Amino acid sequence: MKTIKLIVLALLCGYSGISFSQTEGDVKLMVYVQDETKNPVAGAVILINGAKQKMLTNKNGYFRVKLDKAPKTISAFSPTIGLKKVAYKGEQKVVINLLQNKEYQVVNDVNKKTLDPVQFRNIYDYLRGRVPGVDVSTSNEITIRGFNRTNNST
Repeated sequence: MKTIKLIVLALLCGYSGISFSQTEGDVKLMVYVQDETKNPVAGAVILINGAKQKMLTNKNGYFRVKLDKAPKTISAFSPTIGLKKVAYKGEQKVVINLLQNKEYQVVNDVNKKTLDPVQFRNIYDYLRGRVPGVDVSTSNEITIRGFNRTNNST
């Protein structure tokens, strides 16, 4: 009786170890992005289920990622070419052909007025030299109508 209990216990422990060691959701995915002339697209943004990934395609057009679960859709976006969305069907290597698409292409419209064509890295760069009475030092210290460096007076 004691041996049967030990065998059953050993089988249960072995079965639970096997079931916990399997990672069924891990998906290794390699995405290759090419243009309509079959040339690789470097620097394309990869979106998996609509979420942007941390890396871009390399100079050969490849992007590798390991996911917890299989995605539903994979998209590639290039500002010069456009956007292409494909459904994921379980394959390990996905090839995305980016075609010229006027609907998603990013272009500058010269007739459209923009509020401020200059982009700033942070609020300090924005304030520097734009607001009267506000001085922003190189160490990002803001002084409002305070000590004036030109004649050393307040």
